[in-house]
Amino acid sequence: SVHGVTLSFGDLSAGGTAKKPLLTMLPREAITVVKGFNPRRNFTGIEELAASIKREGPLSSLVVRPTKTAGVFALVSGERRLRAYALLEAKEVPVLIRTDLKEDELRARAVAVAENSDDLRSNLNAVELGFVFKDMEKQGWTIPQIAKETSTHVNSVRRCLSLMDAPEEMQQKVAKGELAIAPVLEFAKLDQETRDAIRASLTTETSAPEVRKLAKEAARKIA
Repeated sequence: SVHGVTLSFGDLSAGGTAKKPLLTMLPREAITVVKGFNPRRNFTGIEELAASIKREGPLSSLVVRPTKTAGVFALVSGERRLRAYALLEAKEVPVLIRTDLKEDELRARAVAVAENSDDLRSNLNAVELGFVFKDMEKQGWTIPQIAKETSTHVNSVRRCLSLMDAPEEMQQKVAKGELAIAPVLEFAKLDQETRDAIRASLTTETSAPEVRKLAKEAARKIA
């Protein structure tokens, strides 16, 4: 057993680290989802995912870490899959246990970002990433460190952090795919009066240069 749970199978000598995670099966009830931990904010396609798992079998293992309570593991990544297993009423689910993340909240969140970013069925959007990166930055992580720990390009980290300076309504448009990041970043640089003047002109086709052009035209009218 490990952390108070008798495992169905698994190499206990593996240690549960990044290079040697412990692959096993856990009772679904032994896995808890910590509110606010998952960088993903929107969960869609759970029914389709459940149907795929039923048809093709498990796609990939969830990543979990031990909690302070014996027998209980906190989910690090794979909440969409866990929800799908719940729909299927699965008794056990495949997991990778990371004992090295038990007391390391920031690295656990970094792993969550990296694992979710590899989910080709539903990648994290820039706003979801931005919120996590901003929190890591507040905790003292540098941009290169954030990029390394989350397996994200440095420029992408910078862009997601810059996106956090944009108005919330614009962030939501990016999250929904209604606006691209580049024009929103340009919009965030403008004063409130100019923003109000051009906001209604922004569409899914608006580019960053077009935002600058609209801003110049608005400035002339305001003047």
